[in-house]
Amino acid sequence: MSMLNHFFDYKPEVLALDEKAMELCQPYFHHMEEIRDYNQLKMLKAFADTQMSSTDMLGTTGYGLWDTGRAKLEQIFAEVMGAEDALVRSQFQSGTHTLAVALFGLLRAGDTLLAATGRTVFMHSFGCFASRRAFDQAFMSAAYAKLPVHVIGSDPGVCAAYNGGTHMPFEDCALYMSVPEAVVIDPVDYAQINCLTKKLAASGKFSYMRMIRKGFTTVYGDGSDFEIGKGVTLKEGKDVAIIASGIMVDEALKAQEQLAAEGISAKVIDMFTWKPLDEQLILDSAAECGAIVTAENHQVKVGLGSAVANVVIKNNPVPMEMVGVEDRFGQVGAESFLREEYGLTAAHIVEAAKKAIARKNG
Repeated sequence: MSMLNHFFDYKPEVLALDEKAMELCQPYFHHMEEIRDYNQLKMLKAFADTQMSSTDMLGTTGYGLWDTGRAKLEQIFAEVMGAEDALVRSQFQSGTHTLAVALFGLLRAGDTLLAATGRTVFMHSFGCFASRRAFDQAFMSAAYAKLPVHVIGSDPGVCAAYNGGTHMPFEDCALYMSVPEAVVIDPVDYAQINCLTKKLAASGKFSYMRMIRKGFTTVYGDGSDFEIGKGVTLKEGKDVAIIASGIMVDEALKAQEQLAAEGISAKVIDMFTWKPLDEQLILDSAAECGAIVTAENHQVKVGLGSAVANVVIKNNPVPMEMVGVEDRFGQVGAESFLREEYGLTAAHIVEAAKKAIARKNG
């Protein structure tokens, strides 16, 4: 008897369809175990033999591949598994599957990785899938193997907005910061992403970079140049240093203007590289200002704030406040609502700056 009948009281005609479906699928279930390894080997060869461009592989929306990439991947799986198109299509309905396929797509016949052949690999999905779901594969198959694979995670933190808590990674950078020798970047706009993508491709290192798709403020002009591991001082100041990244850079600049109107001089730094961290710039700022505020669209206890604190505590302890997500899960909502809900606004930075300055002067 069907499992459907065990749990639900379905109409006879529905149960009949279910029983028929089970009957049709039974041969696949029966042989699944014995053909699994064989099919994996065939899969490697299929990826090696099929002409698939980087556009096809990387054209992901987070929910699946664009039609060109989807069609080619379905062709591969149909040939390998001998399945109908409808059965194959179900494999590509979420970003989880997309990223798994992208990771598996790195393999070629002979178990040689594309990166090992001299090609630089970029793969993309929503930040939640690119971090939580794929972390072990990325750690072992790419980072541990010292291969230049670059993971891109879009819609980080509150940028996930209406996709809700399940798709709202406040811990993605923390995971990848734990990977030895990895590069971790939280960019602010497309000009920065454009430059850093090229720099990452030439770095020869494993990396994770967040990707903001919409709703951000442009800070840099086209053609701006950046160095991985070096922060950018956007505003000079002497009373407090605000160290921010990603969407919080714009909020930091707004906070700087509000503080200036009250006679408070704030230094603003775009610390887009979380790892390797620009420790010298942090120490110089601590010495110059005597107080630090960090701002991030991430869990503060395992993110930019904690990384900066580690540097400050070891070398030059100064009063420090952190603006970011305080040990909470995500939720559904407009990004404007979520920024207020999680304390990711210029007003919260201003409040933190005044607290840090008060502690310095107290």
